[in-house]
Amino acid sequence: MNAKSQAFFQKHLSLNPAELRPVLWVDYSRLTLVNLRSRERVTIDLELTFAKGKRRIKHSHLVIVEIKQQKEDVSSSFVSAIRQEKRKMGGMSKYCFGVASMHSDIKSNRFKQRMRLFEKLKPLNSPTPIH
Repeated sequence: MNAKSQAFFQKHLSLNPAELRPVLWVDYSRLTLVNLRSRERVTIDLELTFAKGKRRIKHSHLVIVEIKQQKEDVSSSFVSAIRQEKRKMGGMSKYCFGVASMHSDIKSNRFKQRMRLFEKLKPLNSPTPIH
């Protein structure tokens, strides 16, 4: 951790940065789409990879899409397109997914249903065009 990061932790969080250790690295490629007519952004995360030490798990077949809105708008054209394509929707943080993937010794009952869904998903045979 560089000096600027250490100063931030000490000032804002009252934590001793020397006591912090990295336990999980989360890496992905992100695309961001911005709707010019409404206050909506869509982030698309690809190539999700978790690493701890020398162990790495890569989920190339998953695409994580997050819709960011000022207030929830069910009339979103992006939400409509996802529903029309019959894609699965739901929520889970990438960090929690990574911890549950990498640490079999940690109780993860809360995420079991979502983890089973991820295991069942198979890579798409061909990309779906975005309109």
